[in-house]
Amino acid sequence: MKTLVTLVRENSYFFLPFMLWLAIGGTLQMMFFTKEELFLGINQAHAPIGDYFFSVFTWLGDGWAFGILLAVLLVMRKWKLFLMGGLTLLMVALIVQLIKHHMGAPRPMAYFEDTSLIHTVSTGTGAQIAKLPVRTHRHRLWHVLLPGTGAA
Repeated sequence: MKTLVTLVRENSYFFLPFMLWLAIGGTLQMMFFTKEELFLGINQAHAPIGDYFFSVFTWLGDGWAFGILLAVLLVMRKWKLFLMGGLTLLMVALIVQLIKHHMGAPRPMAYFEDTSLIHTVSTGTGAQIAKLPVRTHRHRLWHVLLPGTGAA
């Protein structure tokens, strides 16, 4: 915790204006726009490459990626890191589920009557993701990040 306080203190010329910008901007948006207008405005700002990116990387938030990391820590016998990571995963999952069920706010597809207004992204199959144009020799990282693109 000491390092976080030190980081903020040493970079206060960045954090103070940024926090003011967030607070003032958020307040102004809530004053002049409804929740529906804000959601649809943000939802309509999308690009095809972003759709591909988020359809792949959304899986990282499911817990599987963190579970694999925990398994690697277990195999490497990093007991303290494994225990801290496992407890963190459980605590975050519990807090997220409690907030989801306590808030009672429906998902956008259930909230809006006209669902044609909402841009959705399929989490995709390998065949959909493989349609992304990928260069073979210069961008090898894409082959790792986008399974099914044919690694060279």
